[in-house]
Amino acid sequence: MSVCLLACVCHVTGSFLASGGQDGRIIIWSVGLADGDSELGASSSNAASSSSAADNSRTSKSTSGSAANVASAAAAATTAVGDMEGATGFKLLSRTPYHIFQGHVADVIDLAWSKSNFLLSASVDKTVRLWHVSRDDCLQVFRHNDIVTGIAFHPTHDRYFVSSCFDRRVRIWDIIPDGVVKDWCHVRAIVLR
Repeated sequence: MSVCLLACVCHVTGSFLASGGQDGRIIIWSVGLADGDSELGASSSNAASSSSAADNSRTSKSTSGSAANVASAAAAATTAVGDMEGATGFKLLSRTPYHIFQGHVADVIDLAWSKSNFLLSASVDKTVRLWHVSRDDCLQVFRHNDIVTGIAFHPTHDRYFVSSCFDRRVRIWDIIPDGVVKDWCHVRAIVLR
């Protein structure tokens, strides 16, 4: 069974890649840097050691779903990305998922990273979910009146995010303490990311 990938976003540090699609799952991939990519402040030796630490951490994490599903997802991502092995043999994208999050009951259509490793996922199931790479479960669910079309963390304050929805409302949410809408505006057209 093939799954259509609908959203893909890289973490601001370049250390993780999140993907989501028709199966409602969010898959986190570990990303490394090859030689010559030190503009992000990481040498290939630092990237290799962080990749090794991520691999060790990944094997100790529990993931939801059967081994066949994980293998299928890994194969699909590998095929989609192609062979991203650098000249030094260093893998730019892990072959197996770092983490798999499950909780949405419909397509995941948008993803957004915070600077502190939190991840938001928007879905056709009319929810936004908050995740963290160090946790196995969803941290918080933000319910909407219709399909959520886009999400983004505030650029300087991770406790706030913006969502757009088919109900033509753009909402500003405060994650702490209870995930409430702080403000909203009604727009003439549906906002798509």
